[in-house]
Amino acid sequence: MRTYTDFVITHLKKLGFRITKQRRLVAEVLDRVNNPLSAYDIKDLLQEHGETIDTVSIYRILDCFEENQLIHRVLATGKVVKCNLEGETHCQVHHKDRCHYLLICNHCGQ
Repeated sequence: MRTYTDFVITHLKKLGFRITKQRRLVAEVLDRVNNPLSAYDIKDLLQEHGETIDTVSIYRILDCFEENQLIHRVLATGKVVKCNLEGETHCQVHHKDRCHYLLICNHCGQ
């Protein structure tokens, strides 16, 4: 079974992007976490593992991932969540429109 990180790397390579250490690290963080993350959350998680990427670079990487349908942005919070790229409910990576909607609970914010 391919991981999310493997899919991101393969997909970006096919599109002609360089696979930098920073892109790989951000993909790995998204691979490990299932809840929405901000750029600052990603930065903190990387620092916990001894890695450092400046926040501006993380924002640029997230923009690249979003433009290439690898993440979804939760508009109400500005956080991102990885696309489900495996299984029956996978996101349509080549579909330009939203492949599904993300809901936020009014009570707890999840």
